[in-house]
This record gives sequence, structure tokens and C-alpha cells, in this order.
Amino acid sequence: MNFGPSRLYPTHRYLLKNGVSKLDRLLVLNGTIAWKDNRFKRVKLNLRHALREQQQGRCIFCRRMITIERRNALEDIEHYLDKSKPHYKKWIFCPVNLTIACRPCNFVKSTAELGDAAVVTANEYVATMGVFKWIHPYFDDYHQNIEILNGWVYRVRPAAPNPQAAKNMIRDLQLDNLATMHAYATEVKGKILRLTELASKAVQMNNLPRAQALLQASKVYQQQVWPDY
Repeated sequence: MNFGPSRLYPTHRYLLKNGVSKLDRLLVLNGTIAWKDNRFKRVKLNLRHALREQQQGRCIFCRRMITIERRNALEDIEHYLDKSKPHYKKWIFCPVNLTIACRPCNFVKSTAELGDAAVVTANEYVATMGVFKWIHPYFDDYHQNIEILNGWVYRVRPAAPNPQAAKNMIRDLQLDNLATMHAYATEVKGKILRLTELASKAVQMNNLPRAQALLQASKVYQQQVWPDY
């Protein structure tokens, strides 16, 4: 089962270089404007598309598929090092600090401090800047550190190169929480059931092409999000 890329690459850096002026960067750093300013609407939209494609539509943390709906209600552009912290403000537009996360993971992460003292004071955003509390999406190999078993059971992979970060991320995001797994299973099964019901109605209306399309959509969705269902 493919749970997305092992690590990300900052191929979207050109979007930030071309979409954010030096003046706007300075205005953000001095607090005149913020990330949510409308002038960044276009670059953020482009970032969403680029990151979704590289992440294969999956959350960078839990690796579940993110359903794309109106106004991007189920996903967030995620700053790994939290942009609200004064010492990380300089990394707001840093390519290796940006990912896409599902709303639940982003909510639980909130403003968590993911860097040690060396990361907090670093002047360059690189893999050797310090110790990160969680698996870093650009500097660590996700699949060498975290194994996802049938039923979305997460565990630290044997001989993981960064076991503590993997353990911290699974624990802090509650990826091993039974209630979380049950809620996700209920959501997935509900969508599959809905698609099946719509296919059945299409058959009753003698609309076989639509019925086949709905059944295929159900099959693809199932394979993507819950292959052992």
C-alpha cells in the first residue's frame, strides 16, 4: 500500500520566490501584515496544488487521504515549525517548513514546539540545525521510521533511524488512539455505504453507466483510504 512519499522535496520554492515579494516578506517579519493577508491568497492556492500533488493527496502526518471540498475545509497549509512563535516567524515562507495536513492533525498539533534549543536559535533551516521532536517531512524518511499496519495501526518501525521522533509523533497526534481509529473507520465505511446506495438507486433508474461509475469510485476510494476494509 502506498501511503505517500517517504519525504518531501522543496520543488515549490519557485512559487514562493515568484509569488512573495521582498517587501511583503519584510512586512510580515515586522508584523505589519500576517500570513492570512489577502495578498498571499494566490501563492497559497498554488502551494496547495503543488503540495497536494507531491503528497499524493495525503496528510503529511497521518498519511490518510484528504477529501478536497469547497474552501479547503478539511486541510490546512501546515508550518512544521509553528509560524506563531516569534523565533520561527522568519521561516513562514521557507519551502521546507511548508506542508499540507488534515484538519484533525493540524488541530492536535496546534502550536506545539517541535524544535530543541538549537533549532530555536538557528539562522539556517537545514537538517543539521538541531533536533526535531517529530519526524520532519523534508529531512526524515517517513516510511523508514513509521509503519502503518492494516486498520491504520501505527508503530515505530524496527531499526528506525529516528525512533524517538517517530514515537513522539505517533503519541502526540494520538495516531494510536482507539477512539481516533474508530472514528475514521466509521467515516470511511459511511462514505462507501453512501456510494453503494447511490449506485443501487442508479440501477433502479436503469442508469447502468452511472451505477458502474459509482461502484468504481467506491472501489478506488476504499483502496486509497482503507485497503483492508
